[in-house]
Parts: sequence; C-alpha cells; structure tokens
Amino acid sequence: MQILCLGLSHHTAPVEMRERLSYSPSALQAALARFGCGRDARPAGITELVILSTCNRLELYAIAPEASAEEQPYSHLFAFVAETKGLSVSELAGTL
Repeated sequence: MQILCLGLSHHTAPVEMRERLSYSPSALQAALARFGCGRDARPAGITELVILSTCNRLELYAIAPEASAEEQPYSHLFAFVAETKGLSVSELAGTL
C-alpha cells in the first residue's frame, strides 16, 4: 500500500491558481461523491481519498495499492483534480 500526498500552497502556486483550485463546500461534496460512485468513477488504482482545501492550500491524500513501474498513481490524481475543477492536466503542470 502507498500513501500519496499531492498539494500546493502559497509557497508553490500563485494566488490565481490557488483560487481556481479551491474547492467550495458544494464542489468538494461533488468531487467526493464522484469519487464514491463506484470503482469505475475513481481514479485508477486509488482506493481512498481525502481532500483538504483552504484559501491558501490544496492537499489530496490517497491510498493506492503498490504500483508497478508502469502505473503512475499521481497522474491519476492530477487527472481527477483537473476533471473536477474543469482544467486541463497541462494547466496543472508545475503547480501540484
């Protein structure tokens, strides 16, 4: 099992990006509901997820089984954030 942590803060991202990635209570509820909609709706290989979102930071904590060299659990988390926030993965590059 792997514990993954992916995040950004005022130290690593400009205010504009932090504002775009901040989850309002309803957006957080929708993202977690999407995650909980069954195995097909979850990012590949991620079994549990916690999202911490404040005005100055975003952190995702996830549980993934031991990944093989071909699997990239962080890329699945990037894709999940991009999808739930309406961004492209390339917009997140260098931020998370």
